[in-house]
Amino acid sequence: MLFRDTIPNIIALQFLGVGITILLLVGIILLWRKRNYPNSRVLFKDTTPKIVALQVLGWGITILGMMSITLFWRHSFRLAIFYVALAALLTFILFRRRKIAFAMVALSFLIVNVGLTALFHPTPGGVLITLGSIAAMFVLVVWGARKYPHLRRQDWKTLFDRDPES
Repeated sequence: MLFRDTIPNIIALQFLGVGITILLLVGIILLWRKRNYPNSRVLFKDTTPKIVALQVLGWGITILGMMSITLFWRHSFRLAIFYVALAALLTFILFRRRKIAFAMVALSFLIVNVGLTALFHPTPGGVLITLGSIAAMFVLVVWGARKYPHLRRQDWKTLFDRDPES
């Protein structure tokens, strides 16, 4: 009765937990078996279960952030603060030394999900979020290329281990 208007958000959070668990299990099984699909050497060559898990958890943290913004908009401040605190705690625990990787995962998630919605149901907010995410991704790539000139295209997985040294 206390959070009657946030039941869809609670259900979405439960589905998120189940979805993360299923995605992690499927990702670990697929990467462990490394089946011989066409171009499987290219797709799964450098990907490890750790990278898949961090990507899925980054998506979940981004969803928590989006849910908290929605709850702030609806004036459900307690649950919104809880979601922000949970997202900040998970970000601190999991991505403390992987800030670039988290920025890439979160921005790409926003570009894909909000961008597709903005194409079919354009709103000023959706278009601004999409264009802002694209611009932020571009700035992140240019900044990373200037700050870490020794990194090559093949070194992408080192970003999931730790932020590179200057």
